[in-house]
Amino acid sequence: MLAFKGVAVSIVTQALDTLTIAIRKTIDAGLKKVKEAMKISPNDTLISFDKPTSEAKN
Repeated sequence: MLAFKGVAVSIVTQALDTLTIAIRKTIDAGLKKVKEAMKISPNDTLISFDKPTSEAKN
């Protein structure tokens, strides 16, 4: 019975390791896309939203 339990634990551990790797790769790919989308050129004009738009026009 102990041998079966050890095999079962090993299989579950391998499955969880595989899922963890897949999740990390998915998150890394998503973060890479976000990072690319957020790239700001030093020459870009930045807009501040500290004031409501009606006050910002003055």
